[in-house]
Amino acid sequence: MPRFAHQFADYLGAFEELGLRVRRCLEWSPNDVGNPVPLQALKRGASTPITVEFVVEQLS
Repeated sequence: MPRFAHQFADYLGAFEELGLRVRRCLEWSPNDVGNPVPLQALKRGASTPITVEFVVEQLS
């Protein structure tokens, strides 16, 4: 599956265009997901974030 590393600014700009506000932002690293962890996910280290979770809400 192809992947592309988006910048945080890409997400924040898209949220703003849609009238959304970020309530919470969490970064997940291989250490957070348990075992077994694919070797490719460990390429930059077990504590380096590999996934970002945004919780957003609609602006009033």
